[in-house]
Amino acid sequence: MVTQTVIKNWGVLWRADEEGNFAPKFAPAFDNGTSLAHEIMETRIDNFRTHEDVEKYINRCRHHMKWQRKDDRKCGHFESIEKVTNYKPSTLDPVRNLLGLDFAPVYSRIKGLTAVKVPVPLSEARADLICRMVAQRIQKFQKVLG
Repeated sequence: MVTQTVIKNWGVLWRADEEGNFAPKFAPAFDNGTSLAHEIMETRIDNFRTHEDVEKYINRCRHHMKWQRKDDRKCGHFESIEKVTNYKPSTLDPVRNLLGLDFAPVYSRIKGLTAVKVPVPLSEARADLICRMVAQRIQKFQKVLG
């Protein structure tokens, strides 16, 4: 039996229909480290009440990759996007466009997951935290990318 952490993290892809309207769809499972607070126990979610609490958390988040093999540490989320867009400037406008999309449908979907009947359900508090983390990341990415 193979045990992986990938089922704890979710991604969202934005796909355009024939008229150019973008709609969110859940991405295949992937492992993005501590990006959605999967390791935070339910009893500790209340420790993330303020904007500053969430900011500290998302600033610590790192990919499971390094920018270069010889690097001593793994790349931070914001650092990696900044490096990619600096390395390949043609990616900057598409990334900015993605960050400008309406994420309300994503937040609605996340909050809707609290109604799913499973052995360990997504709590409203955790769904709210996930939405706040995503929103703050979007704001930070927008700042980083200008």
